[in-house]
Amino acid sequence: TYAPVDSDIIYSTLVSNYRCRSSNRVFSNNIMMAVEEAIVPVVSIDANPGNSVKAGTPVTLTAMVTSGGQSPMYQWYVNHAAVTGATAMTYTSTFANGDSVTVQVKRSDACGMSNFNGMLIHVGGVGVAQVTVGDALINVLPNPNKGEFIVKGTLGVRTDLAVTLELTTMLGQAVYRSNATAKGGTLEEHIKLSSTLANGMYLLNVHSDVASKVFHVVVEQ
Repeated sequence: TYAPVDSDIIYSTLVSNYRCRSSNRVFSNNIMMAVEEAIVPVVSIDANPGNSVKAGTPVTLTAMVTSGGQSPMYQWYVNHAAVTGATAMTYTSTFANGDSVTVQVKRSDACGMSNFNGMLIHVGGVGVAQVTVGDALINVLPNPNKGEFIVKGTLGVRTDLAVTLELTTMLGQAVYRSNATAKGGTLEEHIKLSSTLANGMYLLNVHSDVASKVFHVVVEQ
């Protein structure tokens, strides 16, 4: 077993003890090792016609990805359950009020790093005016992480806003909660979890008066 670094050349030799050998030693072909850098993709979600709609209105969600590599893989979740067949860059459906929609994007390279982002869908009755949620763009980096990460982005406004951050298990049990201020609508909050927290997938709820987002966070301490 050998852990190569980029551009290592690997070959093997075979030593013979056959009595009629023509040579004592032969060499295999050379293999040039290419070691790829582990890159975490960054993903946000665009909702059309928006994430505040009238009942029965189909919403098309598009995963906007940077650093996703050549052919990233997608999986959409609704209320934390994987949607069968929803493995494209876009996902269209009708939703119930308060549905949580999340997309996982995974790079198809050797490292296979992945990341998540999500949003809440707000649905009102027919003829009821909807409240437009701020054009929030928030990311959790890195994800997966070792229990320490940054929640960073903009809430789509230019005023100071109070933000609550709550991390729960998939069953809804809170394991972390904090309050932060998005100065001028910009949020950058460092979170460090307890070293005794079990490895696994958690839900991070980021809430303010203008936007609410839900992220799947993978802890691998």
